[in-house]
Amino acid sequence: MPTPAALATDSAVAVLIAPGLEEVEALAPVDILYRAGIRADLVSVTNSLAVGSSHQVVLTCDRLLSEVDLADYALVLLPGGIPGTPNLKAVPAVRQEIARRMNEDLPLAAVCAAPSILAEMELLQGRRATSNPAFMDVLAEHGARVSEEAVVADGALLTSRGMGTAIELGLEMVRRLLDEEAAAKVCAAISGAHGDASTDPVALALAGGASRASIAYDSATGEGAPASLVSLGCTLIVGADSTMASAISEAARANPRTRFALVGASFVDAKGHATTLKNGSVVDVDASQAAYLAGYAAAGMTTTGTLGVVGGARDNVTSSQMSAFSQGVDAYNLANGTSISVLGWNTATNDGTYAQDAEQVRAATSDFISRGADIILPLAGAANQGAARAVTEAANPLVRLVWSGLTRQDLKGLTRDEAQSAGDVPMSGQSGAAPQQVADTQSFADAFSYIQISDEVRASIGAPVLTGIVVDYSSAADKLISDASAGGPSSTVPVSLVSGGVILTGFGSYTPMLSADLKLGLSDMAGQIESGGLTVSTPFDA
Repeated sequence: MPTPAALATDSAVAVLIAPGLEEVEALAPVDILYRAGIRADLVSVTNSLAVGSSHQVVLTCDRLLSEVDLADYALVLLPGGIPGTPNLKAVPAVRQEIARRMNEDLPLAAVCAAPSILAEMELLQGRRATSNPAFMDVLAEHGARVSEEAVVADGALLTSRGMGTAIELGLEMVRRLLDEEAAAKVCAAISGAHGDASTDPVALALAGGASRASIAYDSATGEGAPASLVSLGCTLIVGADSTMASAISEAARANPRTRFALVGASFVDAKGHATTLKNGSVVDVDASQAAYLAGYAAAGMTTTGTLGVVGGARDNVTSSQMSAFSQGVDAYNLANGTSISVLGWNTATNDGTYAQDAEQVRAATSDFISRGADIILPLAGAANQGAARAVTEAANPLVRLVWSGLTRQDLKGLTRDEAQSAGDVPMSGQSGAAPQQVADTQSFADAFSYIQISDEVRASIGAPVLTGIVVDYSSAADKLISDASAGGPSSTVPVSLVSGGVILTGFGSYTPMLSADLKLGLSDMAGQIESGGLTVSTPFDA
């Protein structure tokens, strides 16, 4: 994994990677370590740096076990998964290092099924430990004092329950290698009951919904955010993303009379398993439909025949959009007999190029440009600015971006009602374009024709933008607030192209470059998506 730009310690962590591992249990702690400034190496226990997970995700490791001395690492992490766990146990050098660390009380972490390796080696006699529920009996049978806590510390040994507790394990590793303050800083950076209302799109939508409903709104971040908002008497508490799943779920179970919601994540039970709660709603975000259309459009507008996509977080939401973008390109190729290629995504392995910060996004984008890509989709949130910088540095007039992470406030154009009353109005970007005003989110059929990225936002990006993917939480926020206020049942609230919460914007000054056939193809596919005739499905869908 990339070494943090600013190391907080010389200590490093070895994450042992075996075929069939649960990839989240390896990568989530590594992400936390990276944020804290701690180097973590993915160490393959095979003779290859490429190792497939239990979900056929291929991880590219940093080192081979045969090339390293595990004694050089301050801590060793054993991810779980099946058959990853027995594959780890089968390696003599792994067993030897486990025994050495346990006998000398040196830092060792194991998650999910992996603590069973220690149990079966008779190393947990009288030690407190936890594991995946399916392996708790194994631990008990070999003398462990089992616990259902998310993370259990016993001397230098850390054990954790599974995928749903991997972030908490990472934070505990930070505490061990640095201190409580360092862990708190990371936690504050990744957590929030609904984020900073000045910048976070979910928070902006909630604040707007509260204003429209004439009710109070408050915001909190950090590890204790849900509890603090409960104490304030909040009747609806929303977790902005998957990092809050565990904390929000715990608070929801402890406060059944308070309404909770999660955006882009499921509630989990005390064992980390996905569940439903009577007082818990889920905002189901699906931007893959817009990414699919963006891929189709980019394929129809490329001049080089090569496109690019780079992800930020290696999660299902990002990976789904990367896959959908590639599928849109494939659809164009099939319909037109072309062979447009996509750099940054491998359909065969369902893996691609991911970047953790703006500099890595810049480097990936520069690489794509050097290899002929002229339209590139970055999916890295605020780090997308790295892609804009790469395009500016390239000074190639052919290169354009598909911009992601846009919100309703970034738009201009006609509302649905205005579009319908205007009749045959030219597409924005042409002569006779619609008035420049903030647009209501609406179906793609309207947005494609009338909704544009505002001039101010285009200028702030600083690089040519072909089109943009917009996610608007306004309707979802209104629904959550209305249901909570009325005491209605908890529900799943969709935010998608079909629901009107996701759109692909118009093409601005590039509109004249859209051929009649491309316009027709995009509109036809959008209509099929909205009617249910075309389903955009990826391997990363829940």
